[in-house]
Amino acid sequence: MPRAAATSSMASTRRRLSTAVRNAESFHEAYMTHTSTSPNYQILASLDAGRRQVELEGFELVQRQMDLAGGIAAAVQRQPLLRNHFRILGAATAT
Repeated sequence: MPRAAATSSMASTRRRLSTAVRNAESFHEAYMTHTSTSPNYQILASLDAGRRQVELEGFELVQRQMDLAGGIAAAVQRQPLLRNHFRILGAATAT
């Protein structure tokens, strides 16, 4: 067998093994989630999912919430009836 073919075959085998390991890990996680009677497993799985979401898109989510909060604060400041009953923290207040 030529060296290039052997290298290609080894790389292909590594990819298949890597996929098999990922599939086995995914199966194990799904199995444990649905068969565990401990609520801790679901809580930890939820925390892991939340951590992953924050890792991937956390900055954008926080930035969007800050933009929305700024828009609400500006809208409250423009409305005299609301401005009389709500004080926006961080906003300049005229007293």
